[in-house]
Amino acid sequence: GRLSLGCGSAAIVIRAEIFHEGRLGLSYVTDLSNGHNLTMMHMQLIANAEHDPAVRDWLKYEATNSFLDNELILGFGCSSMTTKMPAYKIDAHASASFAFCRKHTNEFSKPVILLNSIDDDGLPQGATEWHPSPIATFGPSNETANWTVLVSQSVLEVLHKLRLEHAPDETGGYLYGGIDEHLSQIYVVAASSQPPDTVASPTCLKLGRWGQTPWEKSFVRRTRGRLAVVGTWHSHPNSVPVASSRDWKTVTGFVAQDLMRALPTLMLITGANDDRVYVLDATVEVKT
Repeated sequence: GRLSLGCGSAAIVIRAEIFHEGRLGLSYVTDLSNGHNLTMMHMQLIANAEHDPAVRDWLKYEATNSFLDNELILGFGCSSMTTKMPAYKIDAHASASFAFCRKHTNEFSKPVILLNSIDDDGLPQGATEWHPSPIATFGPSNETANWTVLVSQSVLEVLHKLRLEHAPDETGGYLYGGIDEHLSQIYVVAASSQPPDTVASPTCLKLGRWGQTPWEKSFVRRTRGRLAVVGTWHSHPNSVPVASSRDWKTVTGFVAQDLMRALPTLMLITGANDDRVYVLDATVEVKT
């Protein structure tokens, strides 16, 4: 929850963390006034488990819950848990983080993450800098029910490519990310292609079930379920991305399911020259 603190301010923020029994050190530098707040960067990092073995191994380790017995001791004077590890591992990450932060606070240009890896003995395995994809921001507006939707530009590029590949038929899939109810923000960091049991035509689309594409099965496994399905997307191959009466009727089923979990419903439409996002929650009347 602390990742969202200070969001919207003009401050440059630095955050350093250590994971995986000290094997992985992470350092973030970003400007909180842009879309790359710490929550969005953290979700983009988790999505990068698809490509980065160090992130993938960290998430796999945490999914075992073995660290609950091996590492954590009760913090003194508070209800939080404190991780205990050798000081030389902390020093190894602190040195890399200090150099990284010193460099980027002196010449900050865009958000960046440092991944610093060491082995079981604390010997260095290398440090790499990673720039998360730029962010497209939608809302707050009437169309988003005053939610702000942050979408990785890499996701939009995938959707544009899929729209062209499936034209003149419509196509669609599912959006992965997370929700911060305190900030009224929805984060989209990955998207699936068309599920195998989808029915599509130039004027209609009936999406199949989520989680059925080979990419989704691999993505959910590698990210260990840390990123949820937060909405759907579909294309209007040769027209503007304005929700039609059929779109509203289709999304009604998703709204009913999401309301049971007290969550908003996200629908992204990609058109010939533009993208548009709709968010529906309990305060929005669904058009039919």
